[in-house]
Amino acid sequence: MAGESLLGNDRVLPTHTTSTRRPDLLAYDLASDDIEILLEAEYGSFSPAEFADSEYFTFESDGRPETPAEAVSQDPSETMEIGALLYDSGARPSPLIVNPHGGPYSRNSDTFSYRTQFLLQRGFSVLQVNYRGSTGRGRSFVEAIYDDWGGAEQGDIASGVEHAFDAHEWLDDDHVVVYGGSYGGYSAYWQLVQYPALYAAGIASVGVTDLRDMYENTMAHFRTELPEKNLGTPAENPGLYAERSPVTHVENLAAPLLVLHGVNDRRVPVSQARIFRDALDEHGFTESEDGREGEYEYHELGEEGHGFSDIDQKIRGV
Repeated sequence: MAGESLLGNDRVLPTHTTSTRRPDLLAYDLASDDIEILLEAEYGSFSPAEFADSEYFTFESDGRPETPAEAVSQDPSETMEIGALLYDSGARPSPLIVNPHGGPYSRNSDTFSYRTQFLLQRGFSVLQVNYRGSTGRGRSFVEAIYDDWGGAEQGDIASGVEHAFDAHEWLDDDHVVVYGGSYGGYSAYWQLVQYPALYAAGIASVGVTDLRDMYENTMAHFRTELPEKNLGTPAENPGLYAERSPVTHVENLAAPLLVLHGVNDRRVPVSQARIFRDALDEHGFTESEDGREGEYEYHELGEEGHGFSDIDQKIRGV
């Protein structure tokens, strides 16, 4: 454990959180196994009893769901056990928000998320799939995404949606929204163009749409660690960069789309959103100012970067 987490006298300083509790700061005595709460989380006008817990489940996926793939034909990949979290809003029937995590080197876990609880309070159940490429399952699971962005990991997400509907008849399969940020934003774009039959709407926040432009305009260390490490360079794999870019398949969009992007995003440049918007316009899609008419809504958010710091923007981004 890191030195700054040591309190002395065999005590360490951890935090503890669950899907229904914000992190508490604790002192844990290694010798006696005693726990002391040093700083209890605050909830304002809310109560942890109002929050919904998660159900963890697993399913087998070969990266090729039953839903037809409209952008890229995908051969079956290695069959893997995929884990997922489902939050039940209690609404019957319940609309579903499919919320792929970012990274892709990340994972969803049983920890508190204000975004998730915000959506649940509004009657949306939430599905989070730890697709191949997620952390926490060893190196081979992480590396399964190499040379295959937009491939089997996206099939895992769609297969998770199918599994959730097979297992829970109270989910409303006519009202399914995909929503994600960063690589989750890439997933949102990709789900909408690859598996359009699954979704009634989509929200893409600070998401990747054009892999070549991303490679050329992201930060140098980020370019090396993600696109180059995972996909090679555009010079080495031009076909893969084009094929797995959501903008290449923009004509497949069949559901209303909300695009959100910060103009000061150095990790995923705002050019990613602008490229997709321009492609939508070129293909005859109509823009709406308020989401009530038109096929997409587009917002560049002030001076925000890769994520939203202003509370009004946070609410808007959820």
